Amino acid sequence: MNSASCSNDKNKPCDGRNAPNCTVQSKAKPMQQLVNFYDPYIQGENVDERTLDYILSQSDDWLEVTHNYIQWLFPLPTATPNNKTAPILNPITMRYMGEHDRFRQQIRLSLIRMMWFWGFMTMYNPGDKEPFQVVGPVDNGDIPHKRWLVRRNHNHRRITRAIRSLRFFGMDNEARVIQREFARVNSLYGDVVNKESLNQWVEAATGNLY
Repeated sequence: MNSASCSNDKNKPCDGRNAPNCTVQSKAKPMQQLVNFYDPYIQGENVDERTLDYILSQSDDWLEVTHNYIQWLFPLPTATPNNKTAPILNPITMRYMGEHDRFRQQIRLSLIRMMWFWGFMTMYNPGDKEPFQVVGPVDNGDIPHKRWLVRRNHNHRRITRAIRSLRFFGMDNEARVIQREFARVNSLYGDVVNKESLNQWVEAATGNLY
């Protein structure tokens, strides 16, 4: 399958809804590909020929053992050592996606899916002081937080990435809420997670982004 992209302004990613003069290209530049991937009007593929909907529809076991999708759900402006094809946010793309609600809605869908994977049920009420809320553990007949509530594992780095990435798109509320919730559950179960990971989550939620 080929990923489609469009561009009509070299300084701004293409708007899939209101850019009628776009030309379709078989291969998008990295940042345009990220915009297309997250744009609900385009539903583009990433470099692995996966759409956002495809990734979010996969099983928890798939999300656990697959390692090259999280960088697309929660991109950062820094390179990923173990994934050379991961997108690297630039200021133009960051600002463009952060200013358009349709992208934030899609990013929020990624967050909701990953929070379920990590054992949390969530809800979003735009009128509340903190619109994004964690409302309880997932009730699926399994141990809800088993994928991260351990001394140390790769999901701790994923959580750090998610918290930090949200802030680059102006989603500080979501970043603070999930950091507090991970800390609360960890404390509730006897401080299982190592201090380094806990500190990284706090820094990602409240520290300097650069």
